[in-house]
Amino acid sequence: MVILAYALKIVGVGFLLLAAIGVIRLPDAFTRMHAATKAGTLGAGLVVIGAAMSLEGGMAIAVAIATLIILLLSVPIASHLLGRAAYISGAPFWQRTVSDALSETLPRGEDLSAGDRSSAVLDVSRVLAAPSFDGECDATMTGAAIGRNASVPLTVVGLIDPAFVDDNPDDMRLCRVRLQQTLDRVASSLDVAPTVEMIEGDPAAALGALVRPDDVVVLPAAGWFNHGVGKEPEAMSGRGEALFPLARRLTVPVLIASAPLDIHKITVIDDGSERILDVLALIAKTRLFGDVSVSVTWAASAEPQPVRRKALEEAGAPLTVGFSAAKSADGIVSNPGEVVVSASLPSGRADWYGLDWRDRVAPDWRGHYLLV
Repeated sequence: MVILAYALKIVGVGFLLLAAIGVIRLPDAFTRMHAATKAGTLGAGLVVIGAAMSLEGGMAIAVAIATLIILLLSVPIASHLLGRAAYISGAPFWQRTVSDALSETLPRGEDLSAGDRSSAVLDVSRVLAAPSFDGECDATMTGAAIGRNASVPLTVVGLIDPAFVDDNPDDMRLCRVRLQQTLDRVASSLDVAPTVEMIEGDPAAALGALVRPDDVVVLPAAGWFNHGVGKEPEAMSGRGEALFPLARRLTVPVLIASAPLDIHKITVIDDGSERILDVLALIAKTRLFGDVSVSVTWAASAEPQPVRRKALEEAGAPLTVGFSAAKSADGIVSNPGEVVVSASLPSGRADWYGLDWRDRVAPDWRGHYLLV
């Protein structure tokens, strides 16, 4: 009996561990919900049964039975309500979802995964960099290099998010002074003369008001617009948690910069859309990343048809366009270049307890991610 009790508890803990991993690693809210409710319920139930067998006695058995009944009654209802709320609110599907069985049953809100990026005109007459100024200011350096390659001006935007500054005039004044000093120092260090703007307010709204249809926006891979003063909530400080939603809200190409621009190969993840052809043509026409080779991989399980391959090659001319093996089932890209181009960001949060979002592109990959 004791051995069986220990075995049930060990197996239950194993299921709970699988549920936790599933919540972290699965690609959308709907698959994560299954991991949390099904594997979590099974794991918790086995642990409760094992504990009751270890304790023995009528009271322990009664408590275990009551606990199991509550789990079996409450978790399916909670799972259904969570799934319904996610669907109605527009939570994005995994990109390999093949059908929507509820499309004619429930109203679905606007897809939260991205704005209407297809409506933007793909051209570039300005590079707009909005760095957090944490670390080496990769966004500014990358923006300057892109502007130089494309022969377009650079605008460096200093953003102050009031939500991260204490409600104290001295703190706001310190933030403004520090940001202005940083902007001046950065402007003087570049080999181009950027336009410098400093704005305050919600970064998504403030940046959205500045962006023009022919901009390329450069954001940092981590950090936020608090510039090291005032409040720094533990859940957000330095981790870039809100950078994904900010990038998704913009309808122009957004480059999430990781390091100074030294590009030899670009990997384009082709989802079959016209947007990918347009951005590939933009990169080739403007020499956005210089003279580089282009490797096209595909988001679907099947390789592109000959007509699609020809369209990709023509869009990327005169750059060299080649084709590589498809992404793996978990989204990992084989041998990505220094820039990965995609119509969607990696699934999940930007950072989860030290697991960098760029590892979901490829293990230890630390390149630039161009969201189109």
